[in-house]
Amino acid sequence: MNYQGETRISDNRLEFGAGYVDKKFGASRYYFDAPDQKEHTRSFVGHVALESHALGIDWRPQWSINRHEDTYRYLYGTSWYQNDTDTTTNSFQLTGNKESRLGQTTFGVGYEREEIDSSSLGDHDRSNRSLFVNHKLPLGDRVTIGGGLSAVHYSDWGWEYWPGMDALVTLTPHLRWFSSAAKSFRIPSYTEMYYNTPTNIGDPDLEAEEAWSYETGLRWQQKRLTMSASVFRRDADNLIDWARASSSEPWQVQNLSETTTTGFELTADLRRPFAALPWFNRIAGGYSYLDRDVDSKGLESRYTLNNLRHQLHGSIYLTWFNTVEQVIKARWQERLLGDSSWVMDTRLSYPLTDQVELSVEVSNLFDEDYIESGDAPMPGRWIMVGMRMEHSFLE
Repeated sequence: MNYQGETRISDNRLEFGAGYVDKKFGASRYYFDAPDQKEHTRSFVGHVALESHALGIDWRPQWSINRHEDTYRYLYGTSWYQNDTDTTTNSFQLTGNKESRLGQTTFGVGYEREEIDSSSLGDHDRSNRSLFVNHKLPLGDRVTIGGGLSAVHYSDWGWEYWPGMDALVTLTPHLRWFSSAAKSFRIPSYTEMYYNTPTNIGDPDLEAEEAWSYETGLRWQQKRLTMSASVFRRDADNLIDWARASSSEPWQVQNLSETTTTGFELTADLRRPFAALPWFNRIAGGYSYLDRDVDSKGLESRYTLNNLRHQLHGSIYLTWFNTVEQVIKARWQERLLGDSSWVMDTRLSYPLTDQVELSVEVSNLFDEDYIESGDAPMPGRWIMVGMRMEHSFLE
């Protein structure tokens, strides 16, 4: 259940929203290789933001909260055990945006605090303070370059800096070249640091992941057709993963020294592909290839070598009887270890009025057995029924 609303206060726009999700599901082999695992999660998110203009700058202060409650039960031997974990994250960010003849500048400050109360992970808290600035500079009519820097102070790791840069060049009226390079940083999760069972051992002294990502490619756009092709590379240090020397030992989380991921991606999107079929609105698809070189220190890895190698995906968008919208999505994927699967999803939506829409969504339409990550099987056919309502309280 989600709610989004907005109103105006003088010349300012006030935005607010909230959401709640309650799920019960089987967690077979998600945390360790055993079928008898169950989980019940309850999540609440909310935010308030204000958009205003002062001193020639567009301002956006925003506060948000994320509350997650997790009850996990598992059978070990002949006894059931239960872990209860509550996590609360509060964050505040102030963003400014300034446009001038020298381009567009975006800057801001932020603060985030995360607290966890867990029967299995313990009670912990941490926070971070951040500063960032980005600028896009047009060089004539055909070239735009951009650059930025984020500085984040973590309560447990100190200062970290993330630079980034990008460029966009218009080669012809329909063809553009783009390129980017950026650094990223990921701190370990509480689970990776403090989760300890007979089959899983966390490490509170983990180092954070660091990575540089590079991408370059071409994008073609003409009337109804858009196509793109790109190549990319990601060099990561201290990648966090669960590893072990043999299947008789427990999984232990640790930092792998170096990981290099390379690949390419092709996409195409065509609107109104058939003039004789007015109900056929759009067709889109793409293909991506990944290759990963991992220095795993001779250990068996749970997740690092289980990424996708090939993924082929496609979507079609249809309109039935001028009112019913349908989206059909299909994807074929093959992992680095050779497992492959075909999965299809579909969604139907019908507008009861201008403000009310009903929808039915079916994920994994043909009930395919497949694994998305680790050893955990994904759900079978999954049906969701929803309703979306819009209303203006200002009328």
